Amino acid sequence: MPPAGQIPEHCALCRTLSPSQRETLRCNRYSRVRTYAASERIFWEGDVPDSMLLLLQGAVLIAKDTPSGKQMVFAHITEPGDLIGEIYAFMRQPTYDKNAVAAENTAILAINQAIFHDPDPSVQAITAVLQQNLLTIFAQKAYMMSRKLMILSSTTLREKLARFILSQPLTGSTLPLSLTREELAAYLNVARPSLSRELGRMAAEGIISCQKNSITVLQQEKLAAYI
Repeated sequence: MPPAGQIPEHCALCRTLSPSQRETLRCNRYSRVRTYAASERIFWEGDVPDSMLLLLQGAVLIAKDTPSGKQMVFAHITEPGDLIGEIYAFMRQPTYDKNAVAAENTAILAINQAIFHDPDPSVQAITAVLQQNLLTIFAQKAYMMSRKLMILSSTTLREKLARFILSQPLTGSTLPLSLTREELAAYLNVARPSLSRELGRMAAEGIISCQKNSITVLQQEKLAAYI
């Protein structure tokens, strides 16, 4: 983890920026480090966006409340250097349409979109790199969204689970989970009890084994057959 308030070395947005350019980005008049306590809101649906948000430390949950009171989870952001709500800084949409809440004590670098209009050549050199990196980030996120849509379009809960598990990077045959069971149920758009029952059935059939923070695939071919 980087020192408090520092931009992580592996940050995709800042890839190829020099150390001095990173420091300029962090300390210029368009950027502010904001800190949030666990469960504190970062933005609510209806708030007006004006900045890109870069996670420095902590974790952020992106979700939306449905009219029935159900919460749909869109993302659980835990990796320092990842962006939060960056598309809103470039869309002609006046307000956020989702909520962002700190899942734990969190620090964020807010970069006002006005930085892209600064005429200073030293700032323009930085924003040219940011724009190129943003194109790559947007492409990657579009791919991730298409993958989630494929998961959500599954006809059965077991198919959803199979697609979700096999679409994630495994450590050996184990999937580390950053989501709680409640958050995973919201991500898959299913009821929490239904998720627990299906995981229990799949474990009883010897397809997977479930731990508190991970799922281990015991029979990958059988799991893949549900896709």
